[in-house]
Amino acid sequence: MNFEEILEYLGHFGSYQIVVYSLVCVPSVLVGIHIMASVFLMGIPKHRCFIKNCDNSLSEFEEPWFPYSIPKNDASGVKGFSQCFRFQKATSTGNVSCLATDFRNTTEKCSDWVWNKEEFQWTAVSEWNLVCEKSMFVALSGSVFMVGILVGALIFGALADKVGRKRVFLFAPPLLVLSSVGTAFSPNYVVFILLRFITAAAVSGLFQTGYVVVVEAVGVSRRLWCANMLQVVFAFGELLLALVAYFVRNWRTLELVIAGPTSLLLVYYWILPESIRWYISKEKFEKARRTIEKAALWNKVDMPDSVYTSKNTSFCDQDSKKPTAGIMDLLCNPCLRRRTLNIAFNWFVNSLVYYGLSMNAGNLGGDVYVNFVALAAVEIPAVILGTLILSCVGRKTLLSAMLLLGGLCCVVNPFIPTAFAWAGTTLAVIGKSQIAVSFAVVYVYSAEIFPTVVRNAGIGFSSMCSRLGGILAPIVANLGTFYEPLPMLIFGGTALTSGLLTLFLPETRDQDLPETIEDAENFGSSIKQLPKKYFPDDESHTSKKLQEGTVSHNDSLFENVDEHLDLLG
Repeated sequence: MNFEEILEYLGHFGSYQIVVYSLVCVPSVLVGIHIMASVFLMGIPKHRCFIKNCDNSLSEFEEPWFPYSIPKNDASGVKGFSQCFRFQKATSTGNVSCLATDFRNTTEKCSDWVWNKEEFQWTAVSEWNLVCEKSMFVALSGSVFMVGILVGALIFGALADKVGRKRVFLFAPPLLVLSSVGTAFSPNYVVFILLRFITAAAVSGLFQTGYVVVVEAVGVSRRLWCANMLQVVFAFGELLLALVAYFVRNWRTLELVIAGPTSLLLVYYWILPESIRWYISKEKFEKARRTIEKAALWNKVDMPDSVYTSKNTSFCDQDSKKPTAGIMDLLCNPCLRRRTLNIAFNWFVNSLVYYGLSMNAGNLGGDVYVNFVALAAVEIPAVILGTLILSCVGRKTLLSAMLLLGGLCCVVNPFIPTAFAWAGTTLAVIGKSQIAVSFAVVYVYSAEIFPTVVRNAGIGFSSMCSRLGGILAPIVANLGTFYEPLPMLIFGGTALTSGLLTLFLPETRDQDLPETIEDAENFGSSIKQLPKKYFPDDESHTSKKLQEGTVSHNDSLFENVDEHLDLLG
């Protein structure tokens, strides 16, 4: 008996799974908070040059000498007055003489700034003057954070497979607590980005491992919904972050406040049950039996003696013995190479635009807090709706439509007049909702396109491309300091391109998953079912259920969990 058969006795989503899912939701909320915290920690307040002999430590943002001491429309393309240049002072006459006649018509670079504290009281940007020539350091910190997410996924992913899922919760939470608290006391920028890198690695490990625990615990009939709802939980974390950041506008205090709840995770090693599937895969059958008995007690079901009297080897999924191939098998085959690069670009674009729009909240016009809340809140109905219609609309059609609509919203956004800032924000919110849906769809669509023998390799390669998009997202968002419309044009242009390229991919709805390279080459033809030879007499539990019609196509995608854990990207 394999673990899917054990779940048929335990139940797909009983009290045991509900408790596990609820426990995993807590770190998922905190992950949403820490990943998006850079929007407020590294927020760029409105600023102007500090005018020597006129300004002092008590100067307001708008002083009488402001209009004639600073040039308009500087080379950076910032609307209104320059943020990086000032007119040279003709004489050093002190604060009592800061008249228009005291300034020459020649400009000089600023070395200090006066900050507008309406939106942000104090951020890492204003503390370390990371503007103008140093503005690249803002984007660099975001990119380093995304690299940390990639590194964390690799390290904690391997750790979870080797020593167990719950042991990740022995190492990652203390790392997160120490790095996030340490960030609040960073003495300089270098220490700041180093600690943020560690924070990123920790939250990546927590989210990835939590995702695995959930997918391994619930039955096939609930896996798709449970997996996608974690994205909704992530969005709730973003909303909580916006609420806290609105009332706590000093970046060091804010970091301490969001670091506090992470201490709740320090006890997870002792309260979160280990994955039964992991126990079985490591042949720890006695521990698996005790956990199964506990789950059965919570779910109020009786497990038949046959579950325990069967040979231990029957616990193991036989799918793991199937022959596999590698990424080179995908790239060397012309047909699969085109599809693989197309899907990989799709993942890249989804990650680039998803994170880019969130990080670009401060550049949309209007209030940064309102923009951030709108961009986060729209994910909740979008993901729910996308999951609902995924089973009745073709994957290719839905994915292409979402990318095209989202890209169109982004491209139009920069051309909205400043007098209608609300319209620009609305377009950005609509665009974010489309990308949230396409991100949810591409997870499922990718696993259906790649044949079984190279599915892990294909999704792993796509996931790496997704991380590359996340790394570039802060850099693209920061390009607005040079030309304000550029970030939205890049987000929109790449989304439109990806949406059009998606039309060249085959439709996978109501089709059996390809098993071999040959199946994948023929995938998308008029033949709806795979030949009989792919369902031999000793066919697997999944194949039988598919032919008998007792499980949906979406469910079959997730039945062999070990094959698809790379979906979590």
